Amino acid sequence: MITDKINKFNVSLPLDCDEFIVLESSVDRNISKELFHKYFSSLEDGAYLVRKRYLNNPYKKDNYYQPKKAQKYFFKNCPANIDNVGFHSIRKSSLIGKAKESSLAYFEYHNRSFRELIEKSKEKMKLRINLKNIPREYSGLGHHLHKHLFMRGEDDYIESMKDYEHFKFEKLGLFFKEIGHEIPFNLS
Repeated sequence: MITDKINKFNVSLPLDCDEFIVLESSVDRNISKELFHKYFSSLEDGAYLVRKRYLNNPYKKDNYYQPKKAQKYFFKNCPANIDNVGFHSIRKSSLIGKAKESSLAYFEYHNRSFRELIEKSKEKMKLRINLKNIPREYSGLGHHLHKHLFMRGEDDYIESMKDYEHFKFEKLGLFFKEIGHEIPFNLS
């Protein structure tokens, strides 16, 4: 488990390198360091659920959407065994049922160009399925990548994102610009 010191509070917040947390309220989303410190210091010890996940739309700058699958966990001053690398699940933990709702959401730069999506999907799936005879059904590790292997082209990929309502969130783009980076996987 990853444990970091945030001032004098121990918070374990497992994130992938393409994920960024925000504090979310009914009126705003914030990425202020000071607000994060204040938020984490206000929490009781225990496990917390992060229910909201937003994915990037690489074809529309600063546009995001909320897919169906989302929840992750973070922990304050409590040990937890994470048994699923991608969604950081605590299915086998004694903390199940005890996790409290949090005000965090995470933005994930998972979507990239169609060519990169197919290359990445093939690379991850090559030891799991026969890529020359792709099975119609698959439920093992990497099942979320399996569906990409049936896309006929970039239009299918773009169409798959249209099923979701999109919204604009420019603060992350501005943050990347401030630190001298481009928005990851932005094709617009």
